[in-house]
Amino acid sequence: MKTPSAPYAGKQSSGVPGIASRTHSTAVVLFVERPLRDYGEYNKEQYTRKEANTVILIYTGNGKGKSSASCGQALRALGRGMRVAFAQFMKQDGKGGEQVMLAKLLQENFLAGGKGFFMKQEQFPAHRAAAREVLAWVAAKIPGLDLLVLDEALYALNSGLITKDELEKITAFFAGDGKPVLVLSGRGLPDWLREEAHLVTEMQEIKHPYAQGIPAQTGVDF
Repeated sequence: MKTPSAPYAGKQSSGVPGIASRTHSTAVVLFVERPLRDYGEYNKEQYTRKEANTVILIYTGNGKGKSSASCGQALRALGRGMRVAFAQFMKQDGKGGEQVMLAKLLQENFLAGGKGFFMKQEQFPAHRAAAREVLAWVAAKIPGLDLLVLDEALYALNSGLITKDELEKITAFFAGDGKPVLVLSGRGLPDWLREEAHLVTEMQEIKHPYAQGIPAQTGVDF
């Protein structure tokens, strides 16, 4: 087992057979002493949804974890050989660690099409144009997919960067058995979309590092 470099100092027993722990001032890291399983690139077995029911999943709320949950959903689908596409409405390319891995795994089926934070009304034309490009990209991708993730779609909707009619045209495609799974994320879930969804998970902020004076951290927040 490879020994990590500082600042982790001093190997200590965790009290669990086969597991060693190292302590740090802010974390305890567990190292599981077992051989790694070779999964290959990822499961190439073709997945079929011919008899599967369509599912619309939504991750919303004011807490952290919406995009993280969306990424996890995409990773799980990939592991089952499903055809996945992932689009981000707000984030600029190269601004998130997840974008690096999504681009490697999905290649042409990943798009970070946003312009970043939308804070001033004079920015609207550029942000609206970018959102429309994402919508066009999505429309072209849908027919060949098993799962589609539209990360930050609710932010774009509530900011007026995409319209209700535009989003409804996408969700309407997912009506009926054997269609792809749709994953949406963002704050401010409207009632009409709540009714259409099969799963809604609300991320509730209980504590947040920023409120404790801890800034956003690379690899944790972006």
